[in-house]
Amino acid sequence: MGWFDKVKTAFGGHGVKVEAVSVERQPVDGDIVFPLTDSVIKGQFKITFSSSQEVLSHVTEFVLQRRHPDGREEPIVLGVDRHDAAHPVYGAQVAPPYTARPGQVVESGFCITDVDIPNTLMKLGYLTPGLALADDDLSFYVRVTADVKGTILDADVKVPIEIAA
Repeated sequence: MGWFDKVKTAFGGHGVKVEAVSVERQPVDGDIVFPLTDSVIKGQFKITFSSSQEVLSHVTEFVLQRRHPDGREEPIVLGVDRHDAAHPVYGAQVAPPYTARPGQVVESGFCITDVDIPNTLMKLGYLTPGLALADDDLSFYVRVTADVKGTILDADVKVPIEIAA
């Protein structure tokens, strides 16, 4: 691999694509609704390889994105599901770390537990969850990331989530 290829791979030209398939049994091509008081969010994703790569981990995060008046955006992670050598998923198609070949598709899932949206909103200063959910400066999403060895920009996908009171 030449110098340019190494730089391209490091900055995301690695040939790995992550796609969300469903969240809470809802396909990602439509609006995904998650109840305010639920404490577990789960879903499926797939990773497609157009070149041979080593994946060190799969990390899924449920995130509350808060936009401040000065334009800054603050991600607040509500929960994480991590699959790697220290956190294996028994019975899965593959267990990170693994090496995939071109054309291979890896299907997997996530299950994030101990999510507490109402408590998080109260800690942010909202008197009621309803007031928070009406705030256009708050949004929610699920981000699935495949940690590709030797890259700065890993393969990931974000899926917007609508919270229902």
